Amino acid sequence: MCSRSVAIHALRATRNAGRNRRTVIASFCGLFRVKAIYHALKVEASKLRSEMAVRSLRVARLRSVDDWAMSIRDTVPHLAAE
Repeated sequence: MCSRSVAIHALRATRNAGRNRRTVIASFCGLFRVKAIYHALKVEASKLRSEMAVRSLRVARLRSVDDWAMSIRDTVPHLAAE
């Protein structure tokens, strides 16, 4: 009786091994695809953040140049009036 139980268990384990292997491979491939998609999204988000930072820097630089130019324009008439 015990050897028959062991044989049945071994048969089921062998039968399930292929199924388990296919399941593991399928879930690995699915997980790999999900990770690849997340990675691509992170890269795009990083590019967007760096592009926004560059644009923000350009705007700040233009504002500072405009402020400097306005201050010079404001001081020139005062010097000419004296």
